[in-house]
Amino acid sequence: MTRLRELFDAAGCANTLTEQAVPGSGLPNLVCSAPGTTGATIVVGAHFDKVRKGRGVADNWSGALLLPELYRTLPTTRKHSFIFVAFAGEERGELGSRAFVRRLGSDHRVIAMINLDILGLGPTGFEPREADPELARVLRATAVHNGFNLAERDNGHADHSDHEPFRATGIAAIRLHSLTPRGERIVHRRADRFEAMDTAAYAESASLVAVFLIALDQ
Repeated sequence: MTRLRELFDAAGCANTLTEQAVPGSGLPNLVCSAPGTTGATIVVGAHFDKVRKGRGVADNWSGALLLPELYRTLPTTRKHSFIFVAFAGEERGELGSRAFVRRLGSDHRVIAMINLDILGLGPTGFEPREADPELARVLRATAVHNGFNLAERDNGHADHSDHEPFRATGIAAIRLHSLTPRGERIVHRRADRFEAMDTAAYAESASLVAVFLIALDQ
């Protein structure tokens, strides 16, 4: 978490970076806010905890590492407010994202949540079955317009991740990931190390997400 805080500071978020207590986790969420002109808010999240096996590079340093960079590349003038959240305790039952949602209150202005969980093991993908249709439409259009690879995958089962507490409250959400049959053999295992990463695919995922956020703001 210390390194992640340093990266947020280096990206220019030092003045708005806060910690949010997460009961049962032992570590807080890190929350970086970027105000917009309308008040409507988009949350971009990724968990920074890992299981004991492996180094947790794909699951999920790959997602957490993008948050400060995405903050840095936001347009200076934007309609929406963006909140970048590094969630604690995802591997213990989405503790961080559940704590975040509980604190929103009934008058919140969060209209969408983008969850970055397990990138860099292949092309960027999402699951249409669980994704908000409008977010999926904008993501598809962004990928086509900019020539990015985008895979639509249906694993046939619900993967527990930090978008779920948002979906449960009616907030539009989508999870971006790179899970393939190969990836299923890497995450939560000793094989989750830097050597397993496809750096070209990861760089493309980073670019796609950055452009996707701009498209959502427009």
